[in-house]
Amino acid sequence: MTAMMPVLFYRYYGGSLVFETLDQRALGVAIFVFFLALIMAWALKKFQVTDSVGFIALIVLPLAAYGVASGYVAKISVPGGWAAEFREIATAEIKPAKLVEEVEDLSIIEKGGISAIQEYRENLEVGKPIAISLRMGRQGYYSERAIAEYIRSFLTFDPDLTVIFVEEGSRRFVASSNGNSVLAALEIQDYDQRFLRAIEGEDLLELRRLVVLTSSSVHEDTTNAEALQMMVNDGVDAIIKTDGAGLPVGLVRRDEIISRLMVKLAEG
Repeated sequence: MTAMMPVLFYRYYGGSLVFETLDQRALGVAIFVFFLALIMAWALKKFQVTDSVGFIALIVLPLAAYGVASGYVAKISVPGGWAAEFREIATAEIKPAKLVEEVEDLSIIEKGGISAIQEYRENLEVGKPIAISLRMGRQGYYSERAIAEYIRSFLTFDPDLTVIFVEEGSRRFVASSNGNSVLAALEIQDYDQRFLRAIEGEDLLELRRLVVLTSSSVHEDTTNAEALQMMVNDGVDAIIKTDGAGLPVGLVRRDEIISRLMVKLAEG
């Protein structure tokens, strides 16, 4: 049996004439479906049960049939509208850039006295990510009023300010939380004292009952996909980057990664 000769057609692309081929088998299926849809439309009209949906189907079905038969369409979904996921896009892998491309400079502010706030503010830049670090296990040093005042003061620079919990001696990363989540806990009676006791007692389990907390961190070789998966698993919008010694050195935000990936996808 001789193979069917492909049908040639051409189109303009980038200023050049490009010749392509149609899948004859798929084209035959589309033509068959077209005539079948035509007969169905005639029958519907004859029995006065047709509407606009029938005519839309008459147009869409042959195109969808060609796509499925030729292998370009991977999925069709109904009702509520027609959707076609093209295999070429569905199977294309987004190759995440290394996380280092997404990391922004991070200003880490260790909670000091209230009088130090103005000094810190003078050295900060609006729009840059900011984190306030609190040392776990430090006894009798923090007060709920001071922590809340710090967070409020720096939210004007970074509305998504991050609170980092670090070890008392080594200052290695332990966990992180969104500043607004911590601020909300400090403004609830009884929660504020529980929050302070959890810090002094290095009680992460208690902290998780009070604020949205993640103990995950990313590293130099972490990919965007891996970072996003961590954030989804922990229900957070940002995650800390640590160096080889476990010290917090950067911040990665979900919105930034998604925006970059969407731009890359749009660029093809």
